[in-house]
Amino acid sequence: MSDIVLFGPHRAALTGIQLPTPPPTRIYISGHEYKIGAPKSALPAIANVAKVLLNWTLVGGRIARNIFYLKTGSSFVTSDPVQMKNLADALFTRLTTAPVNAIGLITSATSLNSVTTKDAGGTTTQATSSAAPVPGNAPGNTMPPHMAVCMSWQIAESYRGGKPRWYIPGVPTGAENASGGAGITPAYATQYESTGTQFMNTVNTMTLPGGGSFTLGTVSYFTGHTVRPTPQFRTFINCVVHERLDSQRRRGGSEAIWPTVP
Repeated sequence: MSDIVLFGPHRAALTGIQLPTPPPTRIYISGHEYKIGAPKSALPAIANVAKVLLNWTLVGGRIARNIFYLKTGSSFVTSDPVQMKNLADALFTRLTTAPVNAIGLITSATSLNSVTTKDAGGTTTQATSSAAPVPGNAPGNTMPPHMAVCMSWQIAESYRGGKPRWYIPGVPTGAENASGGAGITPAYATQYESTGTQFMNTVNTMTLPGGGSFTLGTVSYFTGHTVRPTPQFRTFINCVVHERLDSQRRRGGSEAIWPTVP
């Protein structure tokens, strides 16, 4: 008899079942259709690259994260926990203080809880910033947790599926555009763009104890729906913020021509 292990309302693992080779993409149990997910394999290592997570806490204990990567200089060792801790602390400080001060764009209902750095070079080394969470200081009430400002990062390369994006929560109600209620004011969008650009410039010019230079960007792990043998680092060029309110769970097509009249 097979065992059923429940992971949540929409996922389950069936053990003790032998499938033919190649396996089917769907199976039927008691008249119900189930999709079979392909097993996930570890992504290949990329040297001198740190993976970074911004960990946000929202109202009601909800959480949000933003993920990006940093290309490091040869003198920075991503497998060294001390250097990775220094990097996590430095990024946290830059996000929460001048000249970047990203928390000035969000309300006190949302906090930057921590910054986590992980080695993308094949080791399990990771570190988390030690400073206490810093709440936003923008005035006013907060929009619902699923509403976010989308920061689109431009890169030189083009690929299907859009560009790297960060969805930042904690939008103040005062930033809502009164005409239609589906977007933010142009002034708020411009302020977000400036903050993103300032963060990029600050990171790209910072130095830490032990040396090391850094470049903000992302990593391309896939091409043609298959894993690249050698991942490629993509450098962020600039930040673009459109006026539409977004959510990672709800995307409404291209923002390049927003707003438009139906």
